[in-house]
Amino acid sequence: QRVGYYGVSVMAATVAVFGCAALFMHLFGTAVFAAVLGDEYVLASQLVVPAIAIAGLQMLPSGFLQLMVVRGQYWPGLVSGVLGCLVMTFGFIFYGAQLDPFLAIYIACAAWACRAIVIMLLAGLGAVKPTGP
Repeated sequence: QRVGYYGVSVMAATVAVFGCAALFMHLFGTAVFAAVLGDEYVLASQLVVPAIAIAGLQMLPSGFLQLMVVRGQYWPGLVSGVLGCLVMTFGFIFYGAQLDPFLAIYIACAAWACRAIVIMLLAGLGAVKPTGP
């Protein structure tokens, strides 16, 4: 029955690790980048927290997705990936004229969030069927 907690365990670990990394970079990122790379990398330091969020959103549903794949249910990963791609594509089309690095990374973040939410919703709706008696 431990398998039933696997998805939630991976999700909790992801939130803890990436949340701490994002908090650290939010508080100290600009100073760290300036000290290590120089002042010309201030823009990069401002993009690190959204980039960490994207990495976290990639990992967030991975436990649920792994359980689905182990059971031969590949379609939730495909559906969620396609929806995430649509969010990114339409975001870039819609905001193309105003696109800057910040908006681009926020659109990518929204796309990965869409993917994560769809996977977790499908897992919660029973796409991941429990095994055993």
